[in-house]
Amino acid sequence: GKGTVARALAKVLAFEYLDTGLLYRAVAYYCVKNGVPNDDAAKIIALIATIDFEHINTLGFLHQEDISNKASEIANIPEVRKALLSYQRSFPKGK
Repeated sequence: GKGTVARALAKVLAFEYLDTGLLYRAVAYYCVKNGVPNDDAAKIIALIATIDFEHINTLGFLHQEDISNKASEIANIPEVRKALLSYQRSFPKGK
């Protein structure tokens, strides 16, 4: 799929690979952990500011079905997408 191609291309170009799906899954996980409702954009954005996205790959449970479903809901909130876009733009471009 897209992720496989992107990961391979990043490796060839010596770029860091950012799995944006994991960003949304991490936000969903922290929403569940902190009791933040999926439809409260202001609370979700405040929570995003506290998440250490550098270490989300160590959270193996981000692929659980309940987290995936919540991530899909959260990804539909324009304010959340905008907040995560800031992180994505600041992500390292190359090694």
